Amino acid sequence: MRMEELRRALPTRDDVANVFGLQTQSSVGTFPRSLGMLGLGICLGFGAALLVAPKPGRELRKEIRSRANRAAERIGGENPIGGSLSSAGARQS
Repeated sequence: MRMEELRRALPTRDDVANVFGLQTQSSVGTFPRSLGMLGLGICLGFGAALLVAPKPGRELRKEIRSRANRAAERIGGENPIGGSLSSAGARQS
C-alpha cells in the first residue's frame, strides 16, 4: 500500500467530527461577534429591567446613585455616576 492510498482510506477530520455530531469551524472571527452580542444582551436586559421596575423614576435614580456611591466607597474610588446624595435627596457635586 502506498502512502496516498493509506491517506484516502483513513477518515478525515470532518468525518470523525461528524460521527460525534460536531462541526469543524474557525473561531477566529466569532469571538468578537459573540462578545458584542453578550454586551448587547446585557444592555437590553438592563433596560428592560428599568422599564418594568416597580419604582418611579426619581426613586429608581436615587437608588442607583446610592448603590453607585456604596460601591465607590468599597473600592475607594469616585462615583462613576458623579456626585453623592445627601439625606434630603439633593445631589451634591
